[in-house]
Amino acid sequence: QLPFYPSQLAIGGKDIADIVGAGPQVRHLQAVLLERLQAGQLENQRESLMSAVRQWFMRQQKER
Repeated sequence: QLPFYPSQLAIGGKDIADIVGAGPQVRHLQAVLLERLQAGQLENQRESLMSAVRQWFMRQQKER
């Protein structure tokens, strides 16, 4: 069953904030993860989502 709300993700906001830092990017990433899950690009499993967050963070660091 696909998640429709951030609370249904296999990771929480704190997990995301531990990687990217607290702030509006946490909510943004939750929305991005939900979209990617609903599009079939990710599985709602902890390691899959954590990997996607780490990849996003690495891309952001390279752009700075």
